[in-house]
Amino acid sequence: FPIAMTVKTRSGYKVGLIHASPPENWDIFNSPDEEFFDHWTNHLWSRDKCKAALTGAKIQCGGIDAVVCGHHTIEQPVVAGNVAFVDTHVSWSGEGEFTVLQLEELLERVENFL
Repeated sequence: FPIAMTVKTRSGYKVGLIHASPPENWDIFNSPDEEFFDHWTNHLWSRDKCKAALTGAKIQCGGIDAVVCGHHTIEQPVVAGNVAFVDTHVSWSGEGEFTVLQLEELLERVENFL
């Protein structure tokens, strides 16, 4: 599987999907360089940006309309800037709920946040 993927909505917006944490600019995935390879584990495992979003910080990822992240289990989805953290499922305990979003609905929430 790729580290990240980009999905286009029917309206032509680009939404990034990534396991844990978005980069400062999504374009890094278009032509990975040495800096990307030095930090790729952050995109897979870091919880720092999700924790910041939970305290009210605005998280912004350039080069893309919105980004959806998982990895850090939270009670409710959180939209901060143009980034949504949606991991509400606790698979190891069987508790929690699986979050399903319509991308167009997500973009409405993101646009209201900007």
